[in-house]
Amino acid sequence: ADYFDTRLTAYEWTGFGVTVSMPSFHRPLSAGLNALLAAGFIMDRLLEPQPTRKFKQAAPADYAELCRRPSFLCVRASKVGQPCAGGHGPY
Repeated sequence: ADYFDTRLTAYEWTGFGVTVSMPSFHRPLSAGLNALLAAGFIMDRLLEPQPTRKFKQAAPADYAELCRRPSFLCVRASKVGQPCAGGHGPY
C-alpha cells in the first residue's frame, strides 16, 4: 500500500479478552495536520505514545510491531483566539 493513499484499514484488538475488529483510516500525516490547520486550529502539542515495558512482556510481537509502525498520534490544538483545554491562554 502507498503511504500517501487514504484508505480504510482494520486492526484486531485482543487486549480485553475478546477480539475486536477496530476500523481506522490511514492518512498521511500531512493530510491530517493540514486539515486541522486549515480549519483555524493552532497545534499546541504532538505526542507519539510508546508501548510500555509491561506491554512488551505481555505481547512481544505486538510490541515489536508498534515500535516499527506506530498506531497512535495525539494532537492538542485550539482554535485561534480560544484557550487550549490544558489551561494555556489564547493565541
